Amino acid sequence: MDIKNLPITKILYKQDQIQKKILSAAKWIDKNFKDKEPILVAILKGAFVFYGQLIPKIKTEVFLDFMVVKTTRDDQSMEPKIIIDMATNIKNRHVIIIEDIIDTGVTLYKLKNLLLKRKPASLSIVTFADKPQARKYPIKSDFNCVNVPNKFVIGYGFDYNEKYRNLPFVGVLDLKKVKK
Repeated sequence: MDIKNLPITKILYKQDQIQKKILSAAKWIDKNFKDKEPILVAILKGAFVFYGQLIPKIKTEVFLDFMVVKTTRDDQSMEPKIIIDMATNIKNRHVIIIEDIIDTGVTLYKLKNLLLKRKPASLSIVTFADKPQARKYPIKSDFNCVNVPNKFVIGYGFDYNEKYRNLPFVGVLDLKKVKK
């Protein structure tokens, strides 16, 4: 893929910077969940790249699970819908949601409230990216790797219409250059 032909205005984080941030996230999990055997729940599709690179760096014994959650606009509200639920019973277990990005916060806010009803011992959120300027719901991560501007970002799992997830960096999408 030729970077010059990509519809980006700026590269925010390169691969080496991303890997250092992922190592920091793994160390945070090791420090805070040693001997607790947490369940790491990836929110797919976006978090799969972060999740896949994070897991081998964690030294603590962890359990893995996944959820597919889609947030759609229904009348005036945004409602997340669970397409695929996790397979693990989380009651009295330590759960860490692994998410790609928090922007408006609607999905994670509502997902967190749903999972808390399942009575985990603890519920934490680890995100690769945070876009605090876009927040509409009162949610924040327990650990965040990077901040991104209030712009559309692509690469490293972030997509535009399911494209560009495979870029080895995080960049700002130039919406004027996107082929419709």
